[in-house]
Amino acid sequence: MFYEFLFILFFLVIIQIFHLPSYISYGIDIVNIFVLLYMVANRNTMFRICSNHLNSIFISVMVLWGACFFTAVINQVSPLLFIWSTRNSFRFFVPFFAIIIYWQRKDLIRLIKILNVLQVVNFLLILVQFFLLDYSQDQLGGIFGNEVGCNGYLNIFLCVTVPLVLELYLHGKVKLWYLFYTIFSWMIIAAMAELKVAFLELAFIVFLSIVLSRPSKKTVCILVASIMGLVIGINVIIIVFPSWARAFADVGALIKIGKETGGGYNISRTTAFSDINKLFFKNSIIKNIFGYGFGSCEYSSFDFFLSAFYKEYGYLNYRWFSHQMWFLQCGYSGIVAYLFLFLTIFIWFWRMKNRIGDDYGLANYGEILVALCVVNGIYNATLITEIGYIAFICLTIPFLYYKCERFENDTSQLIGKELKQAMYCKKKSI
Repeated sequence: MFYEFLFILFFLVIIQIFHLPSYISYGIDIVNIFVLLYMVANRNTMFRICSNHLNSIFISVMVLWGACFFTAVINQVSPLLFIWSTRNSFRFFVPFFAIIIYWQRKDLIRLIKILNVLQVVNFLLILVQFFLLDYSQDQLGGIFGNEVGCNGYLNIFLCVTVPLVLELYLHGKVKLWYLFYTIFSWMIIAAMAELKVAFLELAFIVFLSIVLSRPSKKTVCILVASIMGLVIGINVIIIVFPSWARAFADVGALIKIGKETGGGYNISRTTAFSDINKLFFKNSIIKNIFGYGFGSCEYSSFDFFLSAFYKEYGYLNYRWFSHQMWFLQCGYSGIVAYLFLFLTIFIWFWRMKNRIGDDYGLANYGEILVALCVVNGIYNATLITEIGYIAFICLTIPFLYYKCERFENDTSQLIGKELKQAMYCKKKSI
């Protein structure tokens, strides 16, 4: 599973460097199939799910799939399209459960360490791509290459690394200079890649970090670092993209950006449900609740997985946004079921934090990441494309921590020592 994670991180670059066909991304599906078959054939799988207190999450996933199945049945969706849509939207849960069940403490440390190292490598590559290779905006992706749209992967990578550093700092596990570096580098990357949402995400992450933690001088340091980072990022935007700088100074302009269409965005992000209702559902209560059926709006490069709906309305680019795709196919029932799944995960982290403690801030990190998954479900296609693997694999970090901390009777002192080594921590925190 660890090599699958590395492949997910680097397959875009591999395709670009070696001029390989995009079909190699289906190698992830082959690995998932073998992992899934192993988990199904293994008699201890359900026992491990229960022993790791994953019952509620597993049930929530099955409820979501059941809701999708029901929408497909009542709309008489082709079984092939239903299978393809299941692959697109539920593939992330295979590595999600497999990692929680089979990975150990050493794997948790390795995952955190690779995120830490890649954060530095990514920033250096961004600088090279921007200043030496003249890439910017949608073609600036760092470790994710320079194909158009790669900054979507970049945004998710920032979302999984920055809150991790913030929480580890708040709990005395990383140095102050590393916190400042993380926030400054994020803002510079966001400005160069024109990731407008990243500025709002930083404010959102900082707000949640402070709310979920006790007020202290560390929260003040985070506020100072964030404000300085925002100032630096906005100044970079003023230099590189002056037209966008004016938008950031006007809250009304930012709201308008979220509502506007054009440039490929033919259904707005913020008013997508009402737009879809007017364009397609025509105020039908049944369609609003159940949509056109799970799989009915799917796209594929394989013709037998290509829906008739996409052939007619694909130009609307509704697949660019997860919430639009889910609402078209499953209506409010699918949206509510997916939100219920994320709420279940959030509650799991909350309960473990209150029951066992959160010495390293990893439960808080998980809660923030859950919220960011919901936000990015509206901003981009995180929940229906390969980007989702990164988010769901990083969501396993708190699960693995509590598995080692409590369920396997490992001491927090031992885990803490290795985490400090992995994150370049000092013995006495600021």
